[in-house]
Amino acid sequence: MYPYLRRSRPSSRRARRQRAQHLHTQTTNRTPVRAANPLRSPLGLLVCLLFLCAAVSLLQIWHAVSPPAPGHKDSSQASSTASPGQSTTLTSTLDLASSQSALALQREKHLLAQAAERVSQHASTHRSASSSCASGSRSYVVVAGDTLSGIATHFGTTWTTLVSFNHLADPNIILVDQTICIPGTQAPPAPVGPTSIFPTAPSSQGSSRVVVGTANLFHYGQCTWWADQRYYQLHGVFVPWMVNSDAWLWTQRAYEFGWHVSSTPSPGAIIDLQPWVQGAYSGGHVAVVEQVLSNGDVLASTMNWGKFPFKVQDVEFAPGPGVTFISS
Repeated sequence: MYPYLRRSRPSSRRARRQRAQHLHTQTTNRTPVRAANPLRSPLGLLVCLLFLCAAVSLLQIWHAVSPPAPGHKDSSQASSTASPGQSTTLTSTLDLASSQSALALQREKHLLAQAAERVSQHASTHRSASSSCASGSRSYVVVAGDTLSGIATHFGTTWTTLVSFNHLADPNIILVDQTICIPGTQAPPAPVGPTSIFPTAPSSQGSSRVVVGTANLFHYGQCTWWADQRYYQLHGVFVPWMVNSDAWLWTQRAYEFGWHVSSTPSPGAIIDLQPWVQGAYSGGHVAVVEQVLSNGDVLASTMNWGKFPFKVQDVEFAPGPGVTFISS
């Protein structure tokens, strides 16, 4: 009645036996899993090396920080006590260095002494143009505010004569209390000090002894250069003053060299403006009168004025306070 049941039972038992046998063979044939060895991998080996290096470094630091044991001598102390020749060499090196420093200091002091001696000799040379003036000549002691040309004018001579007579190396440098020998036997007039910066005596203006220059040594482009050059073009002579010759000082220098100074304009004269007069700056201004206008003003040619400093231009000025006219 149920034939399939009889056939399925043996087959099911056989299937169970086969399944159990298969599971048993899988369990017996399974390969055991071994634990990983860190030393066999490159990364593990690198970590171990780093750990060893850190440990060695820590040991060295601890050895350097920890105090030495009693009775233990440092290697440097041992070497110094064990080799006296090295300490002798070090001492000799230090002695040599100190001796070299002492020699350098002594040499520097010697050079400073020589420099001071040269300065004193130079000052004494300038303070006394000659140790004693020649017979028949007079001596003059320089005071503050003197110039060589001013001294020459007041003594009736020229600055070139004083330079050659006193053997001066630089006529632009004279010092206070310096002795200047004046050739001749004429008694010296009053001192040339600061009280005579702006003399007003008529004899100074009308002096027949006029000193003239030989060249234009002013800087090109300045008003002083153009005034000297234009005056030479008109009259054939240069102004003689080369030092202490800012524009506002030309009136003073003209008095000292015997030139004519007036408040009345004339064609061809040099007009001298004092600082801050009619547009002049702190150095003053000089120009050359080209024409006297009908209203009394003057038309003067000049340089270094206005927006075009290197251009020669005609500017109108008016006579008045702070304005003088210079001529030879």
